[in-house]
Amino acid sequence: MNSKNIQHSAFSIQHSEIAYLRSAGAIRDRCQVLFELGCEDKLSHFRCDLTQLERVADYVIELMREEYPDLEIPFHSRWRHFEAGGVPRLSELDEMLVGVSAVEKANVKFDLAIISVLLDAGAGNSWQYYEQESDRALGRSEGLAVASFRLFCHGYLSTNEEWLLQADAQGLQGITEALLSSSFQVSPNNPLVGLAGRVELLQKLGKTLLSKPHIFGNHNPRPGNLVNYLLQQSHNGQLSAQTVLSAVLQGLGDIWPGRVEIAGANLGDVWHHPALKLETRGTRGPHVSEAGRSPVGIRGKGDKETRETMANCLHPSS
Repeated sequence: MNSKNIQHSAFSIQHSEIAYLRSAGAIRDRCQVLFELGCEDKLSHFRCDLTQLERVADYVIELMREEYPDLEIPFHSRWRHFEAGGVPRLSELDEMLVGVSAVEKANVKFDLAIISVLLDAGAGNSWQYYEQESDRALGRSEGLAVASFRLFCHGYLSTNEEWLLQADAQGLQGITEALLSSSFQVSPNNPLVGLAGRVELLQKLGKTLLSKPHIFGNHNPRPGNLVNYLLQQSHNGQLSAQTVLSAVLQGLGDIWPGRVEIAGANLGDVWHHPALKLETRGTRGPHVSEAGRSPVGIRGKGDKETRETMANCLHPSS
């Protein structure tokens, strides 16, 4: 085999490894290993005692029936945070979108949800957002959700004066610490933890949108164009959850600073878990032995860093 073929083979192996680590299957594989270690009391911070499972299930069911007697339990999601305090802000948004196509409505709501989630890191115990429209003060995730909702709806992330309801690449790259500080009402008496990091994340999102036109579009790149990409991936009106997950990880992985990389590809918001070693049970993935003991298939082809990344990575969705 000549050097060109060897290089092509190594590239193909790395590509399949990256695809695996961005899959739901990888999450399940690594979680299974950690679950087994937890059951054996081999984790540093907690253990899993399955003899208590029935008791825990009874407690959860009892709590569910107390809080939601009709068993109509709402999803825990960013979307619900926009309605914090019982204020129908989403109805307000829908009124602003009257007359807009269904696809553009989805584009707008993807824009809003994605930037809001990226801004949702721990706010600290002191910070609050006062919403004039409802005369309410909200902290933590609810406050961040409402603050980001108002930031978006006021058009601070759009460079199109005729259409404010978008977060386009130029608008995201142009956001400043001063603008976010003002919009989120940050002051010495109302400090917000990690303000600079939030700004950097939005700026990196703007750059990433421009670098991935096949996902976010050539014309007016924005997070919401992920809708158009996913529609193209659908078959017979259906879209698999794995397709959505892969699109999100491929599209947004580069925004996370200092993360694990394989062959220059940022794997996104993932990290090494100290309990997962190279020789680890239950591993299932490309180029991994049937017994799951070691990634034998990449010996002599993949490099040491790639093999260790394959064995040690754990995705946050776990």
